[in-house]
Amino acid sequence: MMMKSPWLLSVSIILNLFLAGAYVVFRPLAVTDGGRQTAAPLPYEQLDLAASQKAKLEAERDQFHAQLARIDQEIRSRQVELLGLLATDTPDQEAITAVQHGILTRQGEVQQGVIVHLLAMSAVLTPEQRTRFFTLLKAEIPHHAQACPVAASQGGLPE
Repeated sequence: MMMKSPWLLSVSIILNLFLAGAYVVFRPLAVTDGGRQTAAPLPYEQLDLAASQKAKLEAERDQFHAQLARIDQEIRSRQVELLGLLATDTPDQEAITAVQHGILTRQGEVQQGVIVHLLAMSAVLTPEQRTRFFTLLKAEIPHHAQACPVAASQGGLPE
């Protein structure tokens, strides 16, 4: 029974990293430009948008980020709770499962939110912009959080 707890924690960590990667796609990255730190343009900023499109996309982005921040805070709180349950001398499997289910439920809400957000953003774009937008998102995937932290760290948990 104890073997399930580390597995559940690993699944939770993997899902969090996946969702964090999806979130990071919409945040600027620091890149070096001739030794200076500059903000990388967001994918939608590379689409030659009309002012009205940009305003709609930025409003959608701000609403989405506020939603993510609320859910992220709850997930982190539940992760701390889960680690506390796992660290006890006699872990309560039912309590662990309940907290883990709560985390997975919220992570599923984030994933659904990402899909809704991407659909809302793409609805504002022209077909050419939409194609370019999703091409840019696909190109960013390798530069963000790994989908599987165990493979990335050669068999250990992420630090």
